[in-house]
Amino acid sequence: MSADLLLLAAGLYAISFLRVDAGYLPFLGGLVLAGLGIGVSGAVGTTAITGSLGRTPVYPNAARGGRPPRRGSARHQERGTL
Repeated sequence: MSADLLLLAAGLYAISFLRVDAGYLPFLGGLVLAGLGIGVSGAVGTTAITGSLGRTPVYPNAARGGRPPRRGSARHQERGTL
């Protein structure tokens, strides 16, 4: 993962030295480096973050095997979430 972040840093570092009149091609080179770095490290980082989270139920009674309330039920009507 550190090589990917180094690619990202190298791309941003290259872009930081561009002048206003540098043109598109030098800018594209920095963008490609940064894009490769963020593309690979983003997927790995997201997987690491979501893998470290605990598994939580989507609705309150899921842990006890309950079912979510149906839309249109009295519970939804009192909360106004139809």
